[in-house]
Amino acid sequence: MKQGILRTDIAMKADSRTLMMNEILSGIQTIKLKKVIETSNTEIPNLVESDKFPQLPRDLHRKNGINNFNFRWKVNANGDKDYLLKAINFSIKREQLIGICGKVGSGKSTLLLNMLGEYSTSNGQISLPSKKSFAPQEPWIYNGTIRENILFGEDFNILKYKKVLHCCCLDKDLETFPLKDQTIVGENGLMLSGGQKSRLSLARSIYRDADIYLLDDPLSALDNRVAKQIMERCIHNYLKYKTVVLVTHQTQFLQDADIVYLIENSTCTEIQKNSLQDFHSENIPNPQMNINVNTNTIESERLNSGASTFKTYTDYLKSGNIVIFLLSLFLFSLVFLMKVLLDKTISILAKEPMNNELLSKVAILLCLMIILEIGKGFLFYINSGLASINLHNKMFAKVMSVAMRFFHINPKGRILNRFSRDMGFIDTELPRMIDFVMAIAGSMMFSICLAIYNVYFLMIPFALAITYVSTTTCAFQYALRQYTLVDGYMTSVERIKEYSLLRSEEDSDKKFPPVSDSWPSNGSLTIKNVFMRYDESLPYSLKNINVNILSGEKIGVVGRTGAGKSSLISALFRMCPVEGEIILDGVNILTDVNLQCSRSVISVIPQDPILFTGTYRSNLDPLDEYCDDDIWMSLKKVYLDKKVGNTAQQLNSTISECGRNLSVGERQLICLARALLKKCHLLIIDEATANVDNETDKCIQNILKCHFKDCTTITIAHRLSTIMDSDKIIVMDSGEVGEYGTVKELLRKEGMFFELVNNQKNIAKDSV
Repeated sequence: MKQGILRTDIAMKADSRTLMMNEILSGIQTIKLKKVIETSNTEIPNLVESDKFPQLPRDLHRKNGINNFNFRWKVNANGDKDYLLKAINFSIKREQLIGICGKVGSGKSTLLLNMLGEYSTSNGQISLPSKKSFAPQEPWIYNGTIRENILFGEDFNILKYKKVLHCCCLDKDLETFPLKDQTIVGENGLMLSGGQKSRLSLARSIYRDADIYLLDDPLSALDNRVAKQIMERCIHNYLKYKTVVLVTHQTQFLQDADIVYLIENSTCTEIQKNSLQDFHSENIPNPQMNINVNTNTIESERLNSGASTFKTYTDYLKSGNIVIFLLSLFLFSLVFLMKVLLDKTISILAKEPMNNELLSKVAILLCLMIILEIGKGFLFYINSGLASINLHNKMFAKVMSVAMRFFHINPKGRILNRFSRDMGFIDTELPRMIDFVMAIAGSMMFSICLAIYNVYFLMIPFALAITYVSTTTCAFQYALRQYTLVDGYMTSVERIKEYSLLRSEEDSDKKFPPVSDSWPSNGSLTIKNVFMRYDESLPYSLKNINVNILSGEKIGVVGRTGAGKSSLISALFRMCPVEGEIILDGVNILTDVNLQCSRSVISVIPQDPILFTGTYRSNLDPLDEYCDDDIWMSLKKVYLDKKVGNTAQQLNSTISECGRNLSVGERQLICLARALLKKCHLLIIDEATANVDNETDKCIQNILKCHFKDCTTITIAHRLSTIMDSDKIIVMDSGEVGEYGTVKELLRKEGMFFELVNNQKNIAKDSV
């Protein structure tokens, strides 16, 4: 019974470790920034040129809808449950385009998930066709090829496939990839931009033949031109004879919807399309590719054959405490000696009449042997535990300090395997097997020594001694079998040691000149002759970047897909090898300060919000540096104080894995509040408002202008309106600075920036 409880406890702890590592690997870039088929080779050279496709057959499903639907999971401060959605009523007719809009956290995504049947804590009636297809707000991309991600188990139909690629504007993207749709996209689509991931997810959804399509904000990461093309090609044409439920913040795309619903104050209300301007959201250009895709980048795993080397065994022993190990061996020898003495005493006792002195001696030897056996076992398993802990900690430290390139070329599952399967073997199986082998080997040695003793000292026949020794044959065979198992488990030690020897981003022994405690004090930034590439085998992503930014200046960075905007952020945070000089307040952060220091003085608000399992407090202040008043003030500034204040445990309320109990917009606001807590002189913003409604967007922009007015700010612009009042604009083009100057200067030049603004005339008119 106790053994079963212990095994359950071990399994639960192992699961917790795996889940934690999964979260860490999913958010590894944020952690580093924060410092806390047969036709598979078929080419598709000529994709569809026309926007006109043969229409899909009409569906015949019955009238469907939602009747008096209520859903709740929120708990207020009194411990009572509040309805997140209540009294939801609307009908869904065939061949309808139904639009849904509303503020961040209003329950739009929750409604779609209930329509999919993902939640059971609800009442009312939802009647929908059984064949549904869903495109989530956060694209789910697995580590496979582009084609595999689109098909997702469906049969390959080349004509349908071409249409889907064209509908989702992926045909032009494939032309830029050497391997076309056979390009491996990496874990979570890390080889793709945010817009490409959204379009890939949408393509998977519409490739599947369904009766109703539930699309959760698929246009949020796309620029105005691409979003319009997808609306026309995909939703208005390809899905014309299908039922589509479209959730979006960009309400200008709902003008052609058959019916539009607004989710507000937990209720769903039909609104007139002429009132959509009150909820208008701006257009978001497509973010650039994260890295240069030149080839399949997944590195093959190194495989070893044969038995484990002697060094592997010594490495395992060295991972524990050598003194404890030697002491356990000493106790093992004493146990062996006690067994010899006990056998000798019993043999004498068998020849002589009952002798109390001999009986006492036997009792003492038995007690000593038991005590020594317990001590030996205790020390052995203590040492095994220490070895396991040290192996894990060294591997974890190296994985956390390795360059980002490692995570690009190694699938997350491969890394997790080291922390789950291999560590599981070392935690439980390996010590047990080693103990078995030692016990059997000791027993064999005892039998052989006893036979020798009997022959030379007790004068028993030699043949009888040989017979006695031959009884160890079975034990020897069993020991050999157990040793084979031990050697197999030693492979896990080899795999973990391999990760323990990974090269760190920076040499820990490197010495740096002293830097003032007040550095940085102004936030002036000079970038001189900077070149950067993600790997020595890849071409430069940044080429000869030269920019001078004065203290407190607001800089906007724009450019087309793959221009190098995110690469510029990677260079500032030294995520990849960088050549040249990046001087912050007179200090070259590439050579004059260590990596941790250079990253800690820069704040970033990322495009993809990353939260971890824990509480609001631990996500906002992971190092416990700020008081509650400061935390509440930051929440108030991002308008989340009421939401958090209405929860039962307030700041100690739980945030689930990756923040899944919050909307994407709410997660982004938490990240913004986290940045507000940190006092910095250089702030990097990677489109922090991409997933929030227009009203919240304006509030965030006001917060940034008010509370970071003296801070040097570099904004990666996916909405041109967010940078039109910047002091200067950097236009990136193919990894170079194509243009640099004020908005008026660049518009007067009628160059690249002028062309970008022309593509979004509705934004330019309101902002310039």
